[in-house]
Amino acid sequence: MGLIGKPGTASPTDDPRPAADDGYVLPVVIWTVGLLAMLTLAVVARTRDDAFAAANERNGTQAEFAARSAIDVVVAAFRSGWAPSDATLSGTPISCSLPGGEPVSISIEDEAGKLDLNAASRSSLQYLLERLGVDAPKALRLSTAIVEFRTLSTSSATDPDGVKHALFQSVYELGEIRGMDRPLLGRLLRLVTVDTADAGVDPALAPRALRALLPAAGTDAAKESDIPVRSGRSGVYRIRATAFGGAGSAASLTAIVRTTAARHGSDGARTVEWRGAASVDGNGDGAANRLPSPSPPC
Repeated sequence: MGLIGKPGTASPTDDPRPAADDGYVLPVVIWTVGLLAMLTLAVVARTRDDAFAAANERNGTQAEFAARSAIDVVVAAFRSGWAPSDATLSGTPISCSLPGGEPVSISIEDEAGKLDLNAASRSSLQYLLERLGVDAPKALRLSTAIVEFRTLSTSSATDPDGVKHALFQSVYELGEIRGMDRPLLGRLLRLVTVDTADAGVDPALAPRALRALLPAAGTDAAKESDIPVRSGRSGVYRIRATAFGGAGSAASLTAIVRTTAARHGSDGARTVEWRGAASVDGNGDGAANRLPSPSPPC
């Protein structure tokens, strides 16, 4: 009898008023749906970013591989007896396409047009530094430090100033010279070499910035030049290749290639130094679009 209740008396389950917690249900549902939506968007964005990064890495790797292949093409040409003209050795970029169709830009410079850090006199080094805008006292200090750096030590003791006392193996070792600042180093790198073992420079093969400082070979002025003027090739070449991949990506690679067999006891041409690749990721307005299309075969 107690289950039905008395007439006119409402059962607790028949109360038309909503429970006190019902007002929180809708906000909780909305908040949960919003959170799930944000998490979904975050996952989608992360997946898209990962895919974009993977595509950029793939394009960069392909461009770097193509740059190395372009240098290999030049080395193979040297091995087959190719003799480039002076105009080809001016460092002016030449655009062409690899057998696979990859567009590349190649420049070649004979190191005979640069000042050898291991052979140049202190006065030649000082002259070059002063012509690059370095004041005379600093030019003297730097040129002296360069000579000290490359001069073999007669003592087995470690130099207290950290001076190497051995021949330069790379032009980048100039950065170890005390007092050498980064802007000056950047300007010098294109004008010097460590591979010719010759104190002179051939003006016909020199970079424009260095050529402007030198008289023409065979002239009276050449005999009195602070930098000895020579004529003739070194057989050592700086080859720079820039290859272009998808989405405007590009990679540049530089190699020093030696072709002088008589002095070094090897046949043909060989790469003696690779200088690291620099990858550049672009977009539709990237460097790849600045190449003529189609480019002639390399």
